[in-house]
Amino acid sequence: MNASVPQPVPWSRGRVWTYFVAVMAVQVILLIGLSERKPILPRQPEQATVFYAVTEAPPDSPIAAVLALTDPTLFALPHPRGFSGPAWLNAAPLRHQSTDWTEPQRWLTQSHAKLGETFEEFLRTNVVANRSLAVKPVALPERARVSPLPIRSPADGRVPPPGSMKGSRPSSSRCGSRRRGSAPC
Repeated sequence: MNASVPQPVPWSRGRVWTYFVAVMAVQVILLIGLSERKPILPRQPEQATVFYAVTEAPPDSPIAAVLALTDPTLFALPHPRGFSGPAWLNAAPLRHQSTDWTEPQRWLTQSHAKLGETFEEFLRTNVVANRSLAVKPVALPERARVSPLPIRSPADGRVPPPGSMKGSRPSSSRCGSRRRGSAPC
């Protein structure tokens, strides 16, 4: 009941090379048969190329149009030949007509006696006590207490607690050895 499925036979090396060479030969024959066999002749130019130095091109000439395309501000800034050039650069000038105004003189209607009334009212309602800048309160000595600073011990470099150094004298190299005739410490 179980019929075995036939396995495909692998191609031999000779068979692969035969097909490869046959395909290549068909391509070479097609290339040779379909190509033209006329000799390649260089084309003769219709006119020789002529270069002209353009200093100023007429505005509506084709040279001016080509030169305008090389302008880097053509699309970045308002340009007369850009897509929005007529909108930005051809605006009508503003017309302003100045008129000389002549109005009759109008003097102040307030009387001279009322000119300082507001300032006088301010001085009356805002009384400031007279204060002399030279008079200062006297500093009281009991309020100005200074806490004693701890003195660093040269032996170990530690700071002694406050009050432990009372009555001791600072040591120095000058006072370490007492000689006769030396200055007192």
